[in-house]
Amino acid sequence: MSNPNPSSALDADISTHHSRAPHTQDAPTSHIAKLPPELHLRILAEVPARDVQKCRRLDRYFQSLIDDKPNHRLCTGPSVSRSLKRLREQVVEFSDFPLDPINENGLPTGFLTALARFINFHGIPLAAGEEVHGNTIAFFALHWYHQWHKIPDPEPRTSSPEQASMAADFIAFAWNIVLQHVRVHASSTPRSQEDILEAVAILAGSFMDGAMETIGIRTEKQFGDLMGEIFLPSGVFSGVTFHEQYTPKQIEHCLLYTLPGHKLISRAHVLRRLNRMLDIPFLPWCTPAGLFVASEWAVEEVKNLLGSREPCGHVKKAALLEDMFLDWDPQIGEATTRSPDVTAESAAASND
Repeated sequence: MSNPNPSSALDADISTHHSRAPHTQDAPTSHIAKLPPELHLRILAEVPARDVQKCRRLDRYFQSLIDDKPNHRLCTGPSVSRSLKRLREQVVEFSDFPLDPINENGLPTGFLTALARFINFHGIPLAAGEEVHGNTIAFFALHWYHQWHKIPDPEPRTSSPEQASMAADFIAFAWNIVLQHVRVHASSTPRSQEDILEAVAILAGSFMDGAMETIGIRTEKQFGDLMGEIFLPSGVFSGVTFHEQYTPKQIEHCLLYTLPGHKLISRAHVLRRLNRMLDIPFLPWCTPAGLFVASEWAVEEVKNLLGSREPCGHVKKAALLEDMFLDWDPQIGEATTRSPDVTAESAAASND
């Protein structure tokens, strides 16, 4: 480890607080014990939280040093900050869908690009039942709608009646896009020109409501160009597969969403509790990812934490956050068409 910078804020804090945990007669007898407490705190700030746990069990001196409340931020604060920064970046990676890109013809294709990218990530197996997967599209469309209108992503059922009505129109429009695209392209039998025109006519029914204006379509020419993006083989859905089922990869030690019912609702309930306990960032409703841990120890600790009303100690909190990461959730993405090899980077690149 490089020599600490004595002018840093961290070192200044350490110098201020180290005296709160003085050496005792129980202090370790190794040469490490001869170091001043401020250097012990500096070293603890640089090591993984699991190692801080081990140090705490060495003797009463280290236990006192680590448990002293003013030293919490010094011992585990840097680890917590790094972990939360990493988790926030992963939330953005899985949730930050484009709002307003313009294609080469000047058409605002932000929503279509975002919808195609979401389906690439999540998969929409229509044969498994339209209602469930209509809900999945609804979660995504509502999140995009809130982003577009700069409305903070609310909890379900908290929108005003007017907002709910406008959002419902937009959700119906989004689901119509998926249904009509699939209607034209899902069958192995080529569709007739009449089938395509009928699908376009159904979507045209949405042209007079606010949904079209929301995505930037304001003229009949723009609407025609939009239909090309939806239905032509070279359009924005090029390469997106809706129908072929795949076996989702299994990621070891997924946190279980134990509530019955829709997995996204259950996930939100668990993450809300973990947010209160560990300050982890929220996942937008549309995010096809889940929170995972990398060890059996963390699996058991999180289960115990969710079943307890006791607060989580600062060292254990730091260790759990170090163990957590986001990845595609096979419970939410089960039986979808998404390729198990798709990553956020490759999916984003395919839609650039």
